Amino acid sequence: MPALQSHEPFNRVRIIAACALAFAAMLIAPAWSQESKLSERETQAWNNVQEELTACAAYWNVAKTCAPEDAKADELRQVDRIIDHMNTLALKVGSRIGMTQDAMVSRLKMAIEDQAKLIQGKCVNFSSLMVRHLDRCKSLGDHPEAAFREYMKK
Repeated sequence: MPALQSHEPFNRVRIIAACALAFAAMLIAPAWSQESKLSERETQAWNNVQEELTACAAYWNVAKTCAPEDAKADELRQVDRIIDHMNTLALKVGSRIGMTQDAMVSRLKMAIEDQAKLIQGKCVNFSSLMVRHLDRCKSLGDHPEAAFREYMKK
């Protein structure tokens, strides 16, 4: 497992992720902005979902950064597809609730930084992230509306 000396790989991850998110936001925002108005409670529930989706996008970015050097190209492409999916969901939800592009990119940067701190910049500690994120991220990527319903019940 690679070490993340001085968080240099995370700096690259943050920049790449932020650029991808910003570009996608420009494409997605107009389509969702025309939907019906959400209640304050619905907006807060979707905001919580968006935050989780962003944490999942960060998780998968860190997972890719920490992938063993001998990881197969098709496995890395699959992780890229998951990252794209999480980013797209996070963007759609963020746009729907009126988040700015800057707020969404900032939230992603903060999530990556928080996760890098948790593993102390060392991929050998990646299991800490797996325990916290893997199952929820799988579920959230498949059924974000279920997470919305969870938050609406609270």
